Amino acid sequence: MVGVILCGGRSQRMGEKKEYLKFADFTLADYQAKKMKANFEKLYFSSKESVLNSYNIPTIFDNSNIYAPIFGLCSSLEFIDDDIFVLAVDTPFFVSFTRLINSFYEMQRPTFAKSNSKIHPLIGIYPKDSINVVKKHIQENNYKLQNLLISLKADYVSIDLKETQNLNYKEDYKEALRMVYKY
Repeated sequence: MVGVILCGGRSQRMGEKKEYLKFADFTLADYQAKKMKANFEKLYFSSKESVLNSYNIPTIFDNSNIYAPIFGLCSSLEFIDDDIFVLAVDTPFFVSFTRLINSFYEMQRPTFAKSNSKIHPLIGIYPKDSINVVKKHIQENNYKLQNLLISLKADYVSIDLKETQNLNYKEDYKEALRMVYKY
C-alpha cells in the first residue's frame, strides 16, 4: 500500500495554500509527510503543481483544469500500481492509520474514516482496482466523492471526530494551532 497526501485544492476558503501553512514547527505538507512516512514505505503528494517539502517526496500531477479531488485520485491510481491510502493535507490530527488498514485487509473493500454520521472520502483506502469506477464517474461528470464511495461499496471505520477535523477556514486553522500549542 502506498500513501498519498492530497493537496490539489485552490484553498479559496483558507485564502492561502494549505500545504504551506505553519503547523507544529512544520508546514502542513511536512507535518503530514512525517506521519505518513512512519506508516508507508512509499509516499507521494497529489497536486496540480509540485509540492515543496523537506522529505523530497515526489508529486503526482493532477493535470485537470477542474478542481475536484476525484481528479487527484484518478491520477494517483493511474500512476501507482498498488492500493493507495489517501489523506488530505488539511487533516492534521488523523493518526488511526492502522485501524483503517486492518479493516481494509479484513473486509477486502475500500475503507474510509467516519466520524459521527460524516463520511470522510479523503481519509481512507482506494484499492488499485477502483480506477475503472473512478474513471466512469469522471466520464459521467459525477465528481462527488460520496457517490463514488457508494459505487465502490465502501466500508467505514468510526474515528474520533477530532482526528477527522479539517482546516477549511482561518478560524479552523487558528483553533488547530491553539490545540497544538495549548494556548
